[in-house]
Amino acid sequence: MDLCIYINTKLTREAPFVPTESSEFRPTYPSHYPLDTLQKDKVLLLSLQSMKRLNVKKVIINVDADEHFKGADEFIKKQAKNIFSNAEVVSEECRPTNKTQWLQSCSFAERFFGSKNPVICMFNHDHIFVDPFPHVFEDMVETIFNQTTDHFVMYSHTPEVVSMTNDYKSHDFRLFRTKLIRAPHSEPKHLGQSLFHVRRSGSIDGLFIACIPSLKKMWQKLSSHSDYIPRPDWLGNSFGEHEFDTICSQREFFRHFDGYGHVTSMPQMMGMSFSDFDTHGYYKGRKTILDCLSKSEENDIRTKELLESYTKIFSEVYLLMLRDKHFAQINDGKGMGCKNLSLDPAIKTFFRSQVIMDMAYAKIPQIKTQNVLASLASMIYSKKLELFDLITTDANSLEIRNDITQVLKPKIA
Repeated sequence: MDLCIYINTKLTREAPFVPTESSEFRPTYPSHYPLDTLQKDKVLLLSLQSMKRLNVKKVIINVDADEHFKGADEFIKKQAKNIFSNAEVVSEECRPTNKTQWLQSCSFAERFFGSKNPVICMFNHDHIFVDPFPHVFEDMVETIFNQTTDHFVMYSHTPEVVSMTNDYKSHDFRLFRTKLIRAPHSEPKHLGQSLFHVRRSGSIDGLFIACIPSLKKMWQKLSSHSDYIPRPDWLGNSFGEHEFDTICSQREFFRHFDGYGHVTSMPQMMGMSFSDFDTHGYYKGRKTILDCLSKSEENDIRTKELLESYTKIFSEVYLLMLRDKHFAQINDGKGMGCKNLSLDPAIKTFFRSQVIMDMAYAKIPQIKTQNVLASLASMIYSKKLELFDLITTDANSLEIRNDITQVLKPKIA
């Protein structure tokens, strides 16, 4: 099994769409967001550099650019061959803009990648691989695609996915606008390694992993109100009742460079900056257990440094789950005093998907792992008031309360 990358995007200052009050689509950013100030060509290069640590065998890169980024497309295509010097890299010259062209591009990709290799499909420019343990990602992909090649694997918008897989009601209606097809047990099926199996219909994301036949089937099912279709998640695109057999991970492998300002105003979940990266494109924003091991004694951990780093990750990725769970508990009649009922599952999810995996891959003895978990739980609980102040003052909180109330009305009645 060979891991491959399929990048198909356009560098432009134009917004994907202009939302209106009557639109069911939430604005990607507020109308005043300075889209024209983003150095999207530089961000795309960071995205490519961040994936250099993965064991990638083949790459297709197709980049178009408008007049504001003139020449950047050809420069990036050349740089891709240097970045993925150990992989076979080819470029497509004509970028698809309609359904027929997308299907032709899929046929080209299938000839190049084969039909059974998992492919990272990237239709946006700003997905940065941030996981300090590339083998965790590679092992998860292998686990999934050894079972079947029919899955779509979501690795985009991880904070939203974390909350969705815990089924806190608001996401079906508010954040994803996606119908989740549940099994009779009405829960996502947990697959181990913090993976959840859900069935979705109606939409797809800008970053996912799939084998090319699944990608081709996706385009075949597409219907659109527009003749111009530059990406699968474009305004007006619809896949009807077609169900995507989807695997979701609760671990953040890829992070949006410009953050998650479309769903929260919490500062911890805002964008990254170029200073967060070293000259090789490696994200420096997170210290790992390996960074915090003392050189003087085997498996001796610089605990304070490690706990601060993990607390930062909790705030960056899992606060959305805490927020949505908290307001779901309130609307279920549990009252404002139910903070632990919200915080406990958020910490448990964080430990399972991030900390315990890190410790295992770093080969830390179990007794030391348990000590770290206990200390980390204490640190997070010591910040409980601060965390709940963040989620209750979040600009999106009132809207979430209203959305959940509408969803639960029949049950409350």
